[in-house]
Amino acid sequence: MRNKLFRRWAAWLLCALLLAALSPVGLAAEDEGEETEYRLTVSIRTAEDLLTLSRSCSLDAWSRDVLVELENDISLSGYDFSPIPSFSGTFEGQGHTISGLSVTGNYSPAGLFARIQEEGVIRSLIVEGNVLPQGEGVSVGGIAGLNAGRIENCRFTGSVSAAEQVGGIAGRNTMSGTISSCRVLGGVFGRSMTGGIAGNNLGAVSGCVNESYVNIVSSDPQLKLGELEINGLSDVLELASADTLNLTSDTGGIAGYNTGTLDSCRNENTVGYQHVGYNVGGIAGRSCGFITGCVNIGDIFGRKEVGGIAGQAEPYVEVSITEDLLATLSGQMGGLNHLINNAIRHTDETMGDLADRFVSMAGILKPVQDALNRLDVTDPDSLKAVMDQISGALGSLQGQIGSISGQMGQVSDTLSEDFRSINNQLGAISGTTIDAMSAISGASLSDRITDASGTDIESVTSGKLFGCENRGGVTGDINVGGIAGALAVESALDPEDDFHSGVSSTVREEYLLKAVLQQCVNRGSILAKKDSCGSVCGRIDLGMIYQCQGLGQAESESGSYVGGISGLCYSTVRRCYAKCFLAGESYVGGIVGSGDTDSLTGISSQVVDCVSMVEILRCRQFAGAIAGNDTGSFSGNRFVSDTLSGINTLSYEGLAEPVDYADLIEEEDLPDVFRQFTLSFLADGEPVKELSFTYGTSFSPTVIPAVPEKDGCYGLWSRTELNDLRFDTRVTADYRPLITALPSRELKDDKPVMLVEGQFRSGDELQLLFEDPAEVSMEPFSQGMWDSLRGQLRDLLRGMRPDPYIPNGIAQVWQLTIPEDGLETHTVRLCASEELFGSPRVYLAGEKGWERIENDTVGHYLVFYVQKNSVRGVVISTIKTSWLLLGGVAAAVIVLLLVFILVRLVRRWKRRRM
Repeated sequence: MRNKLFRRWAAWLLCALLLAALSPVGLAAEDEGEETEYRLTVSIRTAEDLLTLSRSCSLDAWSRDVLVELENDISLSGYDFSPIPSFSGTFEGQGHTISGLSVTGNYSPAGLFARIQEEGVIRSLIVEGNVLPQGEGVSVGGIAGLNAGRIENCRFTGSVSAAEQVGGIAGRNTMSGTISSCRVLGGVFGRSMTGGIAGNNLGAVSGCVNESYVNIVSSDPQLKLGELEINGLSDVLELASADTLNLTSDTGGIAGYNTGTLDSCRNENTVGYQHVGYNVGGIAGRSCGFITGCVNIGDIFGRKEVGGIAGQAEPYVEVSITEDLLATLSGQMGGLNHLINNAIRHTDETMGDLADRFVSMAGILKPVQDALNRLDVTDPDSLKAVMDQISGALGSLQGQIGSISGQMGQVSDTLSEDFRSINNQLGAISGTTIDAMSAISGASLSDRITDASGTDIESVTSGKLFGCENRGGVTGDINVGGIAGALAVESALDPEDDFHSGVSSTVREEYLLKAVLQQCVNRGSILAKKDSCGSVCGRIDLGMIYQCQGLGQAESESGSYVGGISGLCYSTVRRCYAKCFLAGESYVGGIVGSGDTDSLTGISSQVVDCVSMVEILRCRQFAGAIAGNDTGSFSGNRFVSDTLSGINTLSYEGLAEPVDYADLIEEEDLPDVFRQFTLSFLADGEPVKELSFTYGTSFSPTVIPAVPEKDGCYGLWSRTELNDLRFDTRVTADYRPLITALPSRELKDDKPVMLVEGQFRSGDELQLLFEDPAEVSMEPFSQGMWDSLRGQLRDLLRGMRPDPYIPNGIAQVWQLTIPEDGLETHTVRLCASEELFGSPRVYLAGEKGWERIENDTVGHYLVFYVQKNSVRGVVISTIKTSWLLLGGVAAAVIVLLLVFILVRLVRRWKRRRM
């Protein structure tokens, strides 16, 4: 527990150090018009020139005050290129392209540049290629592995794949580093701190656009790449190394982890993979810094803490520290150094990477010990500087411990014991830090924790998301929101844990927490598999949501706690507006699904001065226009609804009160979205037609568009009555399979008497009526037998093929009406009657009388085609004329024979008389 607590403290302290050091001086660019004098100008015209530059920059000071100008587009294809080790001059790309970049060796940091120093500037450069280093794979980017200088107006196209701190432009952007007006296309992949622009941002990123896919694949054997409904990814996916496709954390469209500033950036592509990954966001995976004016339009996927802007927005933590900490820490850090040296002695030559990490830990501790020994406790500035140094050291040690822990299963018992001792000593240091920080020993935790988010909220710039907008879809399992998945503190050891109930009762320090979502708007569709789904924030443990708007649908498939602003709330929601559709199993509310009180801290949720106008599509129990239940405190909330009460089944005057729409729109601060509504016709999720309207408008059926065609289906709109509309209304196309063979209701021997082929809809019926054949004259269909025979003889004499059949009698008479289906011709199958013999013929009534049509016999059915939807027809039985001819010949023979016999008899009679 103490180790887990230490990790959490180390992360907080590191965040405090980094943000405190983010000063205007560190972020300032050169004044416009200021001329820089260079001691050397280098022109790059060929790949060989660039390789020469790389070798020269192996000395960190070589490029200082050097101007490098790229004169041509150059290709590195076929060259063995190593990242430029260190650059502190000015590299003017002049809009030219370096293509064919391939970084695959054991480099860390890695990129076109390994390190850009504080004085370094990279400007107007285009890079195309792949950065896929082997080995440790930390701090890897398309332009720079580590940036402490300025990268301006650059573009990277290709794939970047490594382990930690992986970015399309820079893997790690330090506190002095700035990245501005840059763009990335392709794919970026990493296990931890992975961003489309920067993996880990401690400095400033502004005006950048990410068009790359970020961590869109997974090596989980239960997941298949075929589930991705994204086109054109084959090249990108092939370049993602297998060891980066495991469980991921801190993945963002712009920055994986942000403790600095992200300003006016935009993500335009897919981030994350379904059901995989912690802290996934359209702009930042995790942030305790400042995000302002950023927009996400890409689709965002993950498992837990998934948000359109930030997966997890962490509070910025300030801590009051007593001077007793310093004296105690000095001795404990000396003991920690001794334990680390023991571990170094117990590693052998086969454990090079492990030994390097222990050596690195010793190196981290030494300057801290030296600073403690030189500290003047009476000098506040010196005290602050040393505490900043300690904060940085604790953060670095945390990273090393996390990296080493995964290798402990394969080392000796002695080395494992060393590691446990180091861990215990770190816990002791953490405990000493915690005890010494206490300003009020023995007070309750709720007294020691102060959520200062609402104090002078306009001045808060750390731990804040301001003026951001999400338009993309956000899909996750737990804690899913349109702006932030969760407003909470990360549990470094257990990403499945939620912090609100995880603060140890042994904590002895005084917190000052600041975390704010302010003036952010979500317009995207938010979908959670399980609990805690909000149009703005899935779950808020600490901090405040202020002046935000939830305008996109929020839905949990099988979980609860769904809200128009926050699904589950342990803190404060103030002056927010929700106008959206909501759905969940239970605890569904227009502002919060459920408020609550933290049993450990005693902090209760507050919902104050909020406005709701929502429609709850699904909720089994505990639904309200403001909240699903009455836990927490409520004040000044209003709502408009024809079906919902304020909280669960009750409305409360002054707390959660219904108001008339006419009164609501008189409020000056009400967002315009409440004054205008949209009628949308959607087919397969895509808009077919949209109309704006005001509250209470009715539409005539003439505004309803045709349902878009879909192969093998027919579509019906979900509603056609559009009267007195009082909310955003969505009419969706319901597609159903077409009926390709429509049977008649009349049966014969359990078979339909008639079948008509076409494209029919459910409910269509054939209208079939049979008439008495005796009432229909045979005359129009047949000549006399002898006339038919003479006609056949005439045809034979003329060399024409005679009709082998002649009509014999009327077998069936019917009238058929076929439902309209848009087809001009229909195939009809008619069950043949027992009276039919020979070769049946079909005649249809036409303008000129009965007209014969071609027909075939298939099994028990006559098959023919009709051109009209309403026809009258007859079926004629026939006699084969060949039998008539044979009969005629036989009769002639008999007659001749009789004549012959008669002649013989007559002759015989005459002879006898003579």
